[in-house]
Amino acid sequence: MKRLLSIVICSFIILSAVSVAASAAVMNDEPFGLRFAKSNPYGWIFSQRYNTDNGTEDPQGTDEPAIDRPAMEIEHPENRPYDVNEVFEKHEYVTEDFTVKYRLYLPDNYDPDGLYPLMLFLHGAGERGDGNDVQLNEGVVDMFKDPESPVYDSIIIAPQCPANEQWVNVPFEKGPYSVSETPESEALKRVVALIGDITERYAVDSDRIYVTGISMGGYGTWDILSRHTDLFAAGMPVCGGGDPECLDVLFYVPIYAFHGQKDGVVPMTGTGKMVSALKRAGAPNFEYKYYPDGQHDIWHNVYSETENMKWMFDQRLSARAEK
Repeated sequence: MKRLLSIVICSFIILSAVSVAASAAVMNDEPFGLRFAKSNPYGWIFSQRYNTDNGTEDPQGTDEPAIDRPAMEIEHPENRPYDVNEVFEKHEYVTEDFTVKYRLYLPDNYDPDGLYPLMLFLHGAGERGDGNDVQLNEGVVDMFKDPESPVYDSIIIAPQCPANEQWVNVPFEKGPYSVSETPESEALKRVVALIGDITERYAVDSDRIYVTGISMGGYGTWDILSRHTDLFAAGMPVCGGGDPECLDVLFYVPIYAFHGQKDGVVPMTGTGKMVSALKRAGAPNFEYKYYPDGQHDIWHNVYSETENMKWMFDQRLSARAEK
């Protein structure tokens, strides 16, 4: 009887091994035949991977987490990283003359009696509209990938530019432009007013107000720094362009500029002219980085590199005033 039982057990083990080997041959593109799916902003769960090549569909769906598996929580302080669409609240700044739709992020355990840095994020042309939804889709998501990034402990505003407007009223494909010949856009004027409202209503450290933006927002970053120099401690324009003639006001402003050398949407000359002018002038707080193989969407690299974000948040307006 014991011998028969041993034979049965051995046969079961052999058949199981063969089955696993066969499965591995089919699912060799994913480790252990597992498909990872996001379960919530803070954790991941796994489910069995289904072979879609032979027509078998995953009953859980390609974007839905498995419901019969336990969550595997990522260990980050305060349940980080976040789903930005969940932690950025929708707001409207309404005056007698205009309305600005924007998203607002406040740090965990926000203390109205404390002091927090404020970061303004200016989105690109593709995120314009009036739904107050899409301006977080590009750039902001990358900032929150690292729980050690200083963005987690800051106040962030991300206004949305209306569909028929621009942060700067210039054709982006032409690179540099003249600030003196280009009136400040109504969209950017409204953003400056919004910053004033936020600093009055929230615990903003006026010594640490920053601006960054991508593409159309990269232009907006250069522009707002040129027109409102004394408001910002630092700026980080990504694949944008500015006015090289604004050296007198930008000379001491801490700026870290980025562009991809293969950008086919916004020419690199937009940033290149600014880099050349500031380097020749010997601007003491100017940094830049070119991505040799980078195209237009380099913001994924820029904002995912936490050291870039730390550089910006290390700047202080008072430090510049002392020079």
